[in-house]
Amino acid sequence: MRHQYCVMAFIALTAGLAGRQVDGQSAHKQDVSATKGCTDIDFWEGEWAVHRLDGAKIATVSIKLSNGHCLATEYWHYSKLRGGGHSVGIMAYSNQRHNWEYLGGYDVGDRWRFSDGHLIGNELRFDADDMPEGATQTFSFFNLPDGRIRELELESSDGGKTWKTNVEIYWSKK
Repeated sequence: MRHQYCVMAFIALTAGLAGRQVDGQSAHKQDVSATKGCTDIDFWEGEWAVHRLDGAKIATVSIKLSNGHCLATEYWHYSKLRGGGHSVGIMAYSNQRHNWEYLGGYDVGDRWRFSDGHLIGNELRFDADDMPEGATQTFSFFNLPDGRIRELELESSDGGKTWKTNVEIYWSKK
């Protein structure tokens, strides 16, 4: 009877741990290698439909991960609501800095560049580069429990005392 109790406890513990959020390599400043790949952005891979808060679809997005999951390519196809068009992004992990960089551009000449990305719980957070003097911006992907992603961009022009939301959209698996 005692053996059966131990087996059942082990199964319950294993099942509980299997569903837990696992901190990735950037949270623990871990190197990755050919045999130990990245895990921070596994939730991001796939085919997505992106919607505004009012539910209107603004784009479809395809995220492809490299074999080691330390490099991602992102392809956006915007709906007519956003004027059509395309953008491409790339996200890469650095063993030297133990963080992520995120760079992309639109087909109309705009670009974005975010650095110092770290997984903090269910949030992959970046600092924006190329900001005007005195402005600070954060950019995050939240891995939501229901399988969606919340994308949030916040900006402050007073040193972080107050923040405004520039972008808040939700991604759903197609």
